[in-house]
Amino acid sequence: MYKYGYICEGEYDVGALQTLIERYALEEKQVDIEVVRELCKPTNGPVSKSAVNMRTRLFQDKAVDLCFYFSDKDKGDQDKLSHITEGIESVDRNMLDIAIIGIPAPHFEAWLLCDDSAAKDLFNLQGDQALPFSELASNPKSRLIKLADKYGDEILTPQEARRKLAEKVNIRILIHNDPTFQSFVNSFNAALAFLQANSTHVVQ
Repeated sequence: MYKYGYICEGEYDVGALQTLIERYALEEKQVDIEVVRELCKPTNGPVSKSAVNMRTRLFQDKAVDLCFYFSDKDKGDQDKLSHITEGIESVDRNMLDIAIIGIPAPHFEAWLLCDDSAAKDLFNLQGDQALPFSELASNPKSRLIKLADKYGDEILTPQEARRKLAEKVNIRILIHNDPTFQSFVNSFNAALAFLQANSTHVVQ
């Protein structure tokens, strides 16, 4: 089993991201992974180079096997991938071997809404009905909030909807339909291949 930590922007993303990480590992790669709870706190703001540097030092201190870095692409014009990789390299270039980077465009919610069938099932919509609020397709964060506000309840809040969608979304559809998720998967696969080739990284 491998242990992992991650960094992301918002507290509402935490549970859903963890679900997607563990589902992909188990369902697509047949690999068991376990989160280190103290290493999955959000930044509650942009995932800056300095934030990446600080979290990477914690990952290194805790000797995690896999390090996940998530940042929405929407904030600013800077190259998010370069900022993350530079932040990791500023600690230890070797950490790039076990770094997995996800940059959803424009928001993490785009991944969660990629599979219309899963979203319609969650919100109890007819299978032949178009997913509502199509005018917000370019702003998936707002679209998910609108869907939860209209079709959810006091239990199915926007935060809970994120977590439930992460449980329901078809991973294969997500890989096929979203290039940014495909890039994340490629990064994930490369890190797993590195670990499997270097068995000293495995946590017994």
